[in-house]
Amino acid sequence: MKLYEIPTEQQEALAAYHQNLAETGEALEAGEITADEALAQDETAAEELALALDRLDGAFDAKAESVAKMIRNLEAERDTNAAKAKPFEEEVARYKGRARSADSSVRWLKDYLKHQMERMGLSKVEGVDLKIGVQNNGRPSVVVENLDKVPAEYLIQQEPKLASNDAVAAWKSNGKNPDAVPGLRFDLGQHVRIR
Repeated sequence: MKLYEIPTEQQEALAAYHQNLAETGEALEAGEITADEALAQDETAAEELALALDRLDGAFDAKAESVAKMIRNLEAERDTNAAKAKPFEEEVARYKGRARSADSSVRWLKDYLKHQMERMGLSKVEGVDLKIGVQNNGRPSVVVENLDKVPAEYLIQQEPKLASNDAVAAWKSNGKNPDAVPGLRFDLGQHVRIR
């Protein structure tokens, strides 16, 4: 959005500044530079813009007014882009909510299907299009029975939290022995797989 006409020399300086900012933003998004490097590049671009504006001919009052016009134009551009982005943010939030809802429904339906198959004593169902089976999970969930008995190597030191990956590794390396780690019970649950 352009509210004010800016002299050509200043437009060129501003265009170079915008180009530097755009390139820095793209490099940051692509992971080519860090946030600190992006900030340093933005500061360098601002210094280059200041030098370019200082080199321009003309009285200070005219330059100051031109810079103020640039600021107004940029503020208008910022506000316009923010207003354009708002419906998309709302739309993204709406789609994320729908995705969470669908995920919740999937979990509920899988639990329901598993419960019904267990109730009927079925481990497999062969439909026309899909095969449904209840099978063991590949990794057990770790249930803390007595936190005081769990060795420190399996606890993350903070408020005591269980290092379940390490506990499962110990369980596996001990031949899946249920007594592999004192104070823990290893429950190998089941889940529904649809192929």
